[in-house]
Amino acid sequence: MGGHLIAGALPIVVGLVVTFWGYRLLKFTLIVSSFAFGAYLGWVLTSRAGAVNWLIIVCAIASGIIAILLTVWFFKLSVFLAGAVAGALITSVFSGGTQLLVVLIGALVGGVAGALLQRPVLSLLTAFLGAWVIVAGFFNLFGISRLRLGSGVDMPLMAILWLGVGIAGSTVQFFYTSRKKEQNR
Repeated sequence: MGGHLIAGALPIVVGLVVTFWGYRLLKFTLIVSSFAFGAYLGWVLTSRAGAVNWLIIVCAIASGIIAILLTVWFFKLSVFLAGAVAGALITSVFSGGTQLLVVLIGALVGGVAGALLQRPVLSLLTAFLGAWVIVAGFFNLFGISRLRLGSGVDMPLMAILWLGVGIAGSTVQFFYTSRKKEQNR
């Protein structure tokens, strides 16, 4: 199996779980999101510092593991991190990811929103974060690995797929979790 098939199929599977069961599987979602945020942060910091490739990879993995530990130890922080990951993703996609300050502000706004309005915000964030992972995996299957909504002819298709899957995931999460809640009363 080719590397691009694995790089496409694995995100699609993880994205499906996060999109449709993100809030129900909150711990799994938070661990995955926290690792992604920590690894991305470690990668950005070491690559901007001019480190060699192997050190960038090691720092990204170590940062991801540290983020997982913080997730387990500090639940409120982990909810903030999940919102921050989604906020960073959204601002990165729409700004082209070139302005680090814009992405950091988006991460801060997403984190604060996630901490203050946990259930609805986390349901929406996990649905749309998972939807983006699905879209990224889908495009990766076809050899397109660098996705930005602000560039390229595939932009309308990416946006439609992302919004469609995100809305479907949000609907399933809100319907399923609220129905399950009523049955438990």
